[in-house]
Amino acid sequence: NDPYVDPNTGVLRNLLGITDAVELEKADHDFSYALMADLLEGQPYRLVQISFAVLRDVHRRLFQDLYAWAGELRTIEVSKGNTRFAFSQYLDTLGSDIFVHLADEGWLRGLERSRLIGRLAYYYSELNILHPFREGNGRAIRTLLSLLAQQLGWIINWDDMTAEENIEATSFAYANDAVFKLFTLDVGLLGAIGRVPVETLLSPDALFREFRGALAEQLVCQELVAAGLEPFYFARDDSRGEIDFLVQAGHDLVPIEVKVGTNLAARSLTNFVAKNGLDHAAKLSLLPYRASSPVMTNLPLYWASRAAELAVAASAHADPEPTR
Repeated sequence: NDPYVDPNTGVLRNLLGITDAVELEKADHDFSYALMADLLEGQPYRLVQISFAVLRDVHRRLFQDLYAWAGELRTIEVSKGNTRFAFSQYLDTLGSDIFVHLADEGWLRGLERSRLIGRLAYYYSELNILHPFREGNGRAIRTLLSLLAQQLGWIINWDDMTAEENIEATSFAYANDAVFKLFTLDVGLLGAIGRVPVETLLSPDALFREFRGALAEQLVCQELVAAGLEPFYFARDDSRGEIDFLVQAGHDLVPIEVKVGTNLAARSLTNFVAKNGLDHAAKLSLLPYRASSPVMTNLPLYWASRAAELAVAASAHADPEPTR
C-alpha cells in the first residue's frame, strides 16, 4: 500500500528507472552526498531564512534528480524498528512549530559551544522524529543543521558518529529524563515503605483511596516490566494531561490509564489519543473487559502484562482471547 514503491520490484519509484535496491541505494548515496557538499560550500541561505520551507528546499536539491517527490511531505505513515514517526496529517503544522521555536531562540546565535551542541542535538531529534519525507530525512536534516552551524561559525563533523550510534542517540532523545516517576520493585515493598497494614488493602476507607491508586500503578508497572516492556510516562509542561504509562506494541504506541474504582472517566487519556491520532488505548481498573469504543479498551488490572497487545487486538476487532 506504499504509493512510493513500485509493487513489481519492491523498490522506491525513481527517475532513473532503477529496479535493484542495492543499485538505488548507491545512486541515492552518490547523488545526495555530492550535492550536500555543494550546498555547504555555496551556503544559499541566510541565517534568518532557515525554516521548515528551507528544509524542504534542501531535500528537493539533494534528491530532485532521483525522486519526483523530492521536497514534498510524505503522505503515508512510516516507522523504523519500534519507532513510529509523526503522523503525516500533522507534518506541516509540527514542522513549522519547530522552526518557530528556533526563531524564538534567535537561531541559536551567541551560545557558547556546549550549550550550542545541546540545542543542535535537540533540533536534530525533533526533526528526526518528525521524519517529514518518505526517504532521505537524515541527510536533509544534517545538511540543514550543518548550514545553520556554519552561519554561527562552527563546523559539525558527522563522520565521528556511526550509523548505529546515530540510531541509538536519536532513540534516546525522545525520552526526557527530567520527567519521571519512581516505582519500587514490587507492591509488597511499596506497602512496607508506606507501613500499610495488610487488612487495609481491601478497606473502603476514603483515607486509603489515594494510596490504593499508587499500589495499582505499582502493580501495573511491575507487570509491564515483567512482560519485557519498557513503560514510559507522559506529562505536559504545565503538569496537566498526564498519562500513567506509554508502551510500544509492535509499531503501535499504546497509552494506559490506571483506575482503582469503577469510575472510568479519563479525560487526559481521551484528549491524548485524539490529539496524537492514536488507534489504541487501554484503561485498567476493577471492572471486567469491555471495548468501550473502537479505540478505547477497558481491561481488568490482572491483565496488566498484556494490556498493550489486548488493546491493539480489541480495536482491530479481533478476539483477544485473554487468559487469566
